[in-house]
Amino acid sequence: MTRKGCRNLFRNKLRKPLIWRRTKMKQCIQICNAMMKKKKIAFNFGAAKSSRESESESVQPETSTNVLKAAAAEAASTSKKKEKDDRKRKKSALEEIREMEEKKKKTENPKKDYWLAKGIVVKVVTKRLGEKYYKRKGVIKEVHDLYTGFVKMIDSGTTIKVDQMHVETVIPAEGKQVLILNGVHRGCKATLLSLDSDKYCVSVKLDSGPVKGRTVNGVQYEDISKLAQ
Repeated sequence: MTRKGCRNLFRNKLRKPLIWRRTKMKQCIQICNAMMKKKKIAFNFGAAKSSRESESESVQPETSTNVLKAAAAEAASTSKKKEKDDRKRKKSALEEIREMEEKKKKTENPKKDYWLAKGIVVKVVTKRLGEKYYKRKGVIKEVHDLYTGFVKMIDSGTTIKVDQMHVETVIPAEGKQVLILNGVHRGCKATLLSLDSDKYCVSVKLDSGPVKGRTVNGVQYEDISKLAQ
């Protein structure tokens, strides 16, 4: 082997370990970089997860509180609505009962041809009973066979028997109590509110009956009479 060949062989032997070392070093650097990247990703993922958990923990109590508040508000609203519906149903039921009573009276108690009632004040309108009773007032103490009754005269205290054709109703002053003698509200007590002398009728406020407190207009003179005190 020539001197030049020997020198080249020696150089190659020296260079090979150096190249091997450089290659290994590069591989180590690449492995280290890959491991660092994995650790960084894992760390970032853990941080993100921890952040989400802390955010969830901080939001969860607030969310639960809001849910409880909404549920309480809904329950209160439902309770109020139920109470309102119950009151409405009760009111409607009472109105239905009143309407049924009125319908019943209209069908079962139409205007009749007799009107005498115990406790009302009447005026004698005939002289057949005697001049001293003519245009005098009395109180009906007893009704007999619907069309006749016994009247105690106010001024003399005398009791006489009369036919309803012998007497007429008495209309008191406004604010006085009357008895309704005919029609739907027959038998109900009422307070006289006003008179319409042109139409021979009055307006009254009912003091008894299923529609107590209601104002009734257009009640004819002949259908009410003053109640004795």
